[in-house]
Amino acid sequence: MSINYTPQLVRSPIFYKAAQALGEKFVYSIFIYTGHHTTNKPATATYTITKDKLADVVELGTITSKTSSKLVDTVKLFSETVEVGDLVFNTTQNTIAIVSAIDSDTTLSLDTDIFPTSGTLDSYKIFSKSSASIEIAELIRDFFKTEYYNLAVDAVWCDITTEVQIVSGTATATTSNKLVDSTATFIRQLLPSSFTVTAKNTTDNTSATVSAVDSDTTLSLSSNIFESGEKYTLTVTATASNNTPWITLDGYGFFKDGINPGSSILTDKQVLMTNSTIYYKQGKDIIIPVYAPNQSTLTFSIGGVSNVFWNSVDQFWNTYQNTWGNIITPIKITDGAVKDSGTATGTTTNKLVDSNQNFLTTVKVGMTVYNSTDKTVTNVTAVDSDTQLTLADNIMASGEVYQIQDGRSSDKIQYVVISQTSGFTGGTVTVTDGLGKSLSRVITLEEIACTKYTPFRVIFYNRFGALQDIIFSKKSVRQLQTKFDKFKRSTINFNQASFAYDKYKAQKQRIDIQGEESITLNTDFLKEEISDPIQELLMSQQIWIDENIANTQTSVSPVIIKTSDVEFKTSVNNKLVNYTIDFEFANDKIQDIR
Repeated sequence: MSINYTPQLVRSPIFYKAAQALGEKFVYSIFIYTGHHTTNKPATATYTITKDKLADVVELGTITSKTSSKLVDTVKLFSETVEVGDLVFNTTQNTIAIVSAIDSDTTLSLDTDIFPTSGTLDSYKIFSKSSASIEIAELIRDFFKTEYYNLAVDAVWCDITTEVQIVSGTATATTSNKLVDSTATFIRQLLPSSFTVTAKNTTDNTSATVSAVDSDTTLSLSSNIFESGEKYTLTVTATASNNTPWITLDGYGFFKDGINPGSSILTDKQVLMTNSTIYYKQGKDIIIPVYAPNQSTLTFSIGGVSNVFWNSVDQFWNTYQNTWGNIITPIKITDGAVKDSGTATGTTTNKLVDSNQNFLTTVKVGMTVYNSTDKTVTNVTAVDSDTQLTLADNIMASGEVYQIQDGRSSDKIQYVVISQTSGFTGGTVTVTDGLGKSLSRVITLEEIACTKYTPFRVIFYNRFGALQDIIFSKKSVRQLQTKFDKFKRSTINFNQASFAYDKYKAQKQRIDIQGEESITLNTDFLKEEISDPIQELLMSQQIWIDENIANTQTSVSPVIIKTSDVEFKTSVNNKLVNYTIDFEFANDKIQDIR
């Protein structure tokens, strides 16, 4: 069992495709939001995209024999051209069906019997399922917002609903519980009876279900919603290439990762960084980004006599608080704050039953339910009562222990902050998976030796969409480049009895002077694996520098990278591995915002 949403990375394209037989238009309602993925979903779509169908004729011919609910044509090779779900149109009878199975190269099973067992051998056409695709990653990215130290929206929900329009028109008569359109060809245009067709009155925004196709011009409806002159659309639901909702992070996949790589990259990801060694400065915080839905546990093996504290927080720049626990105690990463916990007292399918609870007070739809007994996880879909919840998956039985976690978008990336107060000499962090997948990862904490140079912490969004830092502890060089315009003025004093000029007044003058500050930073000599986060730093779109690793609002400045190419170093080729990167401060030196 798993949480009923899929992770995606929005710096790579995200393709979404819906398909349905005989669809003419595909209307995508796209909801982008934060908070809980159920209760905070807005009532109105953030974007609506309408696309025309793409469909092709894949086969045509005449049946060679008659079999109930079958299409038989002995001259065809259906296994190479037809797919389940394709549309079959009997062009002799003007009837349609959907391919339900490919029995053989010459025989198809149909969901509706459209070829009569008596009479002539009918002709047919087979159409591929109508479909339409959209790419929406850039739309989602607009909702990520980071103002370092003040605000970071680094995870966003996206949900898509699809309406497939079969036909539209205007009612030409008023008949109770009917839709009448004298210009329509409903028999040809409507799907077989195995599909539920909805008739929408777009004039007054009412809807009903089509219960029968009476004729080409008349439909029977489940309720009376049409009068003559009112406009309508007939719609069905569609199958999608990848289900929503998604939790999206501002990361990316590489070319080799393929289309929509977020799920494959993040599903088993515990620590949201590529390197397994974190370099730190004595007395400065160590920060580890963790993907919270995987419910990992972190344990320490540390060196030195330490007074070190740690906590899991949802913001990168959190600093030590006296409520934090000691590092010796393992920490369990949860999908947000634990809102309730207990032991199930009953077993009911897709339910959590606990007679000792008051769920109506503590739980919301969309929260995460973690079964710590068998390490399964799902979501709350309904709060039935104080003692019962409806779940998206059947994961709870009597006697099993559970936690209910907040599960908001802001909880998906947790930053484990290790705050050092004295004596820390490094060690390892072992991260173990909490979903029964037997995954583990060891992170080595390695101190950078004390140097005479001021250390700089460079903070950036990595390929997973999480904030990460690299310490540049060697020589740094600041530069100031100015730019300006010049003009030449007259210095003659026309008010004197004779023409003269002031020899001490400048003839040439600078105006619109502005300075651009830059800095060159150098890392210490590090392990080869630092090349991966260096690569991600060079490709990051949001970067900050923290001078002397002070982690204060005044010590942090946004920058952009001036370095455009870097040689990745190895111990074999270069003996010692270090990197030099040029940065430009992202604001003018003189405050000139008007």
